[in-house]
Amino acid sequence: MKKLNKYNLLHLSNVKFVKSNLALLSHNAKLKDEIKELKKQTIQKKYYVYSWWSGIQIEQQESLISKIKDNTIYFYNDYCKENQKAAISDCRVEDNYYICNTVQ
Repeated sequence: MKKLNKYNLLHLSNVKFVKSNLALLSHNAKLKDEIKELKKQTIQKKYYVYSWWSGIQIEQQESLISKIKDNTIYFYNDYCKENQKAAISDCRVEDNYYICNTVQ
């Protein structure tokens, strides 16, 4: 059997170190992917809720908000089948719902 000298021991030590670092890097990459996925899941959707008088009763519609910029909410109005805007200052916020304060 070959006698190990200090250089052989150093080489073996370095190989073990590199292998453990590669395993850690792989584990960190998996954790990073898991964190990204959790962030995606925690980003909650926001909705704009508006009301209007139909002539008989007050109707209400909830629409997914596509973007919020400055004081403006951008959403797709399913009832009218068009993109629309609303002012945040005209709304009260409850959880993830921007509820328009006026009946249109």
